[in-house]
Amino acid sequence: MKRYYQKSYYFFTVVYMLFIYGCGVPDIKELIKIDRTQPSIEIETKSVTLETKSNTKKISFYSSVNGTLIYENDCQSDIKKANAGKNIISFDNLPDGYYDFCTLTIVDSMGDRSKTVEIPAFFINKSEQPTLREIIPITSNTSDNTPSYTFRSSSKGDISYQGRCKSSQQKADIGNNIITFEKLEDGYYDDCSITVTDQEGVISNVLQVTPFSIDHNKEFKLADSFTPNRLATLDQNVKESSGLLYIDGKLFTHNDSTGKAEIYEIDSYGRVERTIKINGATNIDWEAITQDNNYIYIADTGNNKGDRKDLKIYKIDKSDFMSNNSVDSKTIEIKYSDQDNFDYKDFSTPYDAEAIISYKDKLYIFSKNWKNEVTKVYSVSKEPGSYIIDDVTSYGYDFLVTDATYHVKADKIILVGYDSQFMITQKIVVLENFSGDDFFSGDIKEIEIKTDLLGFKQVESITNDGAEKIYMTSEEIANRYVGNHPGSLFEIKLFK
Repeated sequence: MKRYYQKSYYFFTVVYMLFIYGCGVPDIKELIKIDRTQPSIEIETKSVTLETKSNTKKISFYSSVNGTLIYENDCQSDIKKANAGKNIISFDNLPDGYYDFCTLTIVDSMGDRSKTVEIPAFFINKSEQPTLREIIPITSNTSDNTPSYTFRSSSKGDISYQGRCKSSQQKADIGNNIITFEKLEDGYYDDCSITVTDQEGVISNVLQVTPFSIDHNKEFKLADSFTPNRLATLDQNVKESSGLLYIDGKLFTHNDSTGKAEIYEIDSYGRVERTIKINGATNIDWEAITQDNNYIYIADTGNNKGDRKDLKIYKIDKSDFMSNNSVDSKTIEIKYSDQDNFDYKDFSTPYDAEAIISYKDKLYIFSKNWKNEVTKVYSVSKEPGSYIIDDVTSYGYDFLVTDATYHVKADKIILVGYDSQFMITQKIVVLENFSGDDFFSGDIKEIEIKTDLLGFKQVESITNDGAEKIYMTSEEIANRYVGNHPGSLFEIKLFK
C-alpha cells in the first residue's frame, strides 16, 4: 500500500526534533523554491519507421529538462545526456530482430525520474530471414519436467522442434513467445532447438536451446546469493501491481484499491497481453492471489485503517480463467474472531493483510501487522460462505509481510515484505520443515536484500514457477522522500 505516507510522518517528526533541540529548520520560503516537478519525455513517433535494412536506428524525442538518460533492455546508446527540447539518439550495431521492448527514462539534476516511455516497435531486417533469439532459458538444473521457455521471433510463423524437446504450441507471434515443453524424463538435454517458418516459407535461423538438466527428485536448497534481476518496467495499467500468479509459464497480476475487478496477463517485459474481467467481484483493496489445482483465489483483504467489515476472498474456476476473458466468481466472506475494535488510525492496525496461500484443503492469510509487527496466520475454508476466522500461529519480528507463495514441490512457504522503517531493506523469508499449519514451527530463514536496483523498493507480490525461480512485482512510487521508482517485474533464482 502507500507506505510513503508513513515516511512523510517520520520526516516531519525529525524536522520537529531538530527544531526542539535548537538545530533550526530551513526557511519555508527557501523550501518552496525547490522545483520537484517530475520531468517528462515524449517520443517523436514519426521518427520511428517500422522496418529498416540498417543496423543503426535513430530516435527523436523531446525532454522537458536537461538530464541523464536511462536505457532498458537491448536498445543502448552511447548518448547518456539529454537537453531540454528536441534530442536525437542512435542505437548502433543492432542484430536482426524485432524490437518492441525498448524504453527510455530521464533523471534530472534533483534526482527526479520521469515516467518510463516505450519506444515504438521496429524491425532490424538486413536479411529476409526470420530471426529467433533466446530470452529466458530453462534453469540449468531444474526439477520441472514440463519446463517453460521464452524466445523472441521477428516474424509470425510455424514452429518446428528438433531434438528431444517437443511442444503442442505450433505458432509463433512477433515478439516474445513462451512455450511449455511436453513432459521430459530426468536427464541432460543438449539437443533441443527451434526454427520458425514465416508466411512466405522462409525458415529462420536455428535457435539452440541452452542445455539443461532435469532432476525431478532434486532437493531444493537455497542458492548461495540472491541478487534480483529486474526484467521490466510494468505497463501503466498495472503500476499498482499487488498480487502475482504463475500458471503454465504465464504471469498474472492485479492492482490494489486503485484498480478494477480485473486480472491481467503480463509478458516478461511487463506489458499487458490479456485482461480477464472478474464478474460478481469488486476491487475494494485486492492485495493477493493464490491457486490450487482447480481454483484461483483473490484476497480482498487490504485494510490499512483496520475499519473494514467487508473482507472477502473471491473464488474462480481456473480452467474458465485460462480460456475466457470474463469469468464468474463466488465469495468467501471473512471476519477476524479476535477483532472487536474497528477504530484504528492509518497504518496502526493489526488487521491489515496482504498475503494469502493455498495449503492442502484450506486458505491461509498472513497479516501485515502495523501495530506491533507480530504476523498472525488465519485459516479459512475454501468453500464459499461466511466465516469467523481464527489465527493458527504467529511470529514477531521487524517485518511487514506484503505477500506469500507456497512452493508445492519444495514444501516451503516464501514470504516477501520490508522492514518497518522506511522500506530500507526488502526481505524474503523462507519457512520450511514446519509441522502441520504451524508454519513458524520449523526453520525460518530470513534473507535481507539491500539494493539500489531500480524499482526494488515497495515489493508487493510474489509467486514461484514450481522450480528454482520466484517472481516479484513492486508498485510505482513517485515521492520526494522515498524517491521515484517505476512499478517493476523481478526474478530471483532462489534455489539451486
